[in-house]
Amino acid sequence: MKGRFGFDFIHSEERLTTPLIRKSGELVPASWDETVGYVADKLNKIKSMYGSDSLAGFSSAKTTNEDNYAFQKLLEERLVPTTSTIVRGFVTHQR
Repeated sequence: MKGRFGFDFIHSEERLTTPLIRKSGELVPASWDETVGYVADKLNKIKSMYGSDSLAGFSSAKTTNEDNYAFQKLLEERLVPTTSTIVRGFVTHQR
């Protein structure tokens, strides 16, 4: 999938175009709102059971600065109060 011709998957007939949630052992189509709520509930349960240190976020330098900033704010404000920024294996920012 990498490289110059790695974009063909976008037009694949097998590409998922709607979210799926597992219910009773089966993957069933769901709305985006239902899916986001489902994921939020699961993350909050993990945080409640094991503490915020049990959650982590991972982003990439290949996304925009704005996307990375929004992702960092989401983590800080909703999930993980302590953040570290690691670039090429080095911690560059800790809060």
